[in-house]
Amino acid sequence: MVLGHDFYSEAGFRRFAAKRGESTKGPTWRNLLALLARVGIGPERCFFTNAYMDLRAGSRNTGRFPGARDTGFVERCRAFLGEQLRAQKPRLILTLGSHVPAVLAPLSEDLHPWLKATSLKALDEAGCPIIPAVSFPSVPNLGVTTAALVHPSIRWASVLRRRYKSLSGDDAEVSILKDALKESSLGQG
Repeated sequence: MVLGHDFYSEAGFRRFAAKRGESTKGPTWRNLLALLARVGIGPERCFFTNAYMDLRAGSRNTGRFPGARDTGFVERCRAFLGEQLRAQKPRLILTLGSHVPAVLAPLSEDLHPWLKATSLKALDEAGCPIIPAVSFPSVPNLGVTTAALVHPSIRWASVLRRRYKSLSGDDAEVSILKDALKESSLGQG
C-alpha cells in the first residue's frame, strides 16, 4: 500500500477527469514509479491511496491539506483508511511525505513513535523510519511493515536530508525502502 497525502485540487481533478486518467508524467508519479522500479516493485503490485479523501478547493495542489485541522474529518478519513487496510491486508505500507505518518499512527499502538515526529528528519533521528510487524486492531492477524518516505513530488530536495544507518540522501532512502521490503517479505517475489 502506497499512502499519499491527498489527491488533487478541484481544478486538478477536472483536468484528470477530462483526460480520462492519471498522467504518470508529473513529478509525483514519475519520481515514485522510478523509485519503486529501482527496488523491483512494479505498480501493478501496489494499491495507491491517500490519507485524506477529499479535493482541495481551487487550484492549489501542495502544502498541508486544509481538512487536516478538522478533527472530525480526520477521524472519518482514518476510519476509511482502516476499511482499506481490512480490504487490502497489505504486508507493506509506504507513507509519502512528512504529514502522512501522523495520520496513520493513531491506528496502531506500534506506530506511536510516529505520533510526535513532525518531520522525516525526526523519524530518522529517532531511528524509526521503518517499523516492522505493525498490528492494527481492526485487522486481526496482520503484521505490516511501515516505512516513511519523502513525498515524490519534491523528492529532489527532500531526500537530501534523509539519514539511515550510515547513509544519507538518496542512498539512505533507497536503503529504507529495501530494508522495508525485506522485513515485509515482499522482496522474495
